[in-house]
Amino acid sequence: GQSTMDEIPGGYSIISDNDFVMDRLSASSLVGLPVPTNALMAGPGGSVISTGLDYEGSPISQRFVGNEWKTIELPYDDLGGVLKACALEPNAPNVLNCIAPRMVAEPPPSGGVLTGTLDQTGEIVWQATSAREFSQFKNGDLTSIVTNSAGVSWIGSLEGLIKYASAGTVIELISKANETELLSDQILALELHNDVLYLGTEQGLQRFSPAENEGSKWLLPSEQPANVRDLAVVDLAVNVDGSILAATSSGLHKYDQALNYVGRDDRSTGLLSNEVTAVTTRSDGSVYVGSSGGLNLWDPETSTWKTVPLGYHLQGQRIEALLTTHSDEVWVRTSAGIARLID
Repeated sequence: GQSTMDEIPGGYSIISDNDFVMDRLSASSLVGLPVPTNALMAGPGGSVISTGLDYEGSPISQRFVGNEWKTIELPYDDLGGVLKACALEPNAPNVLNCIAPRMVAEPPPSGGVLTGTLDQTGEIVWQATSAREFSQFKNGDLTSIVTNSAGVSWIGSLEGLIKYASAGTVIELISKANETELLSDQILALELHNDVLYLGTEQGLQRFSPAENEGSKWLLPSEQPANVRDLAVVDLAVNVDGSILAATSSGLHKYDQALNYVGRDDRSTGLLSNEVTAVTTRSDGSVYVGSSGGLNLWDPETSTWKTVPLGYHLQGQRIEALLTTHSDEVWVRTSAGIARLID
């Protein structure tokens, strides 16, 4: 959107009680162009990190701190200038593990892992000792990252699942070439629950329990309808009851912790579109679902889907990312900007 002639498209909106309150647009804000780098992530110190394009069309990552966006400076010039995905360490919430691609023009290695720590001044200090250790990956191959309670990061890629531990001294690629039970090498989304890893892949959902015995580490969904199998899972969330929510091009699919299929929501049950692009949950059991048609809210009190208004500039836009912060705020990334939902 554009408020005045001297302001550029993009920015963020604040929504209070599901009503549009304010739209901030300026030359210093993010432009929400529909590019693969658009993302929202939880940052250290309760901040929010967003990745997209600046008003000149260059990739940029910014952190929302003190009611303003601050540009994140990465330690290597040949990184793409953006953070693809980040994960806070559960036992060290001021420590952030991120994956960052290299610029398209750069030769391999195409991406790496960065560890950032929030210092006493509120700035992120980066340790990039591992950024050049991913020579087998092409640009854009790294997709997602989560970090468990032991400080082990699991990284999704288009060539398999990567175990990254001990500050990069342990890097292991798990692919179908060395693990036949892996459903697909193309891992699009990851989610952790009680240190159990859920994988959203190009061919469906899978559970991985690293601590269990060999025979029970890998689990596939049971009792799925035929038209649900092999659907690409582009985003994942775990609800307060432990159920797993999977975003697909054919609606939102729900599973219990044992991956028994529970059911599906789509346009016939109240969603704005069957093409679900993002999902997140809150501590009260409510579920926010982003799609190509906009934003829906599952209200656990009424057991109904509601449409969430995002204001004039963002309404009806494709939802590209959703984030629930540690304070239970929901942030929304669209192709036109960023919205923050305030109770």
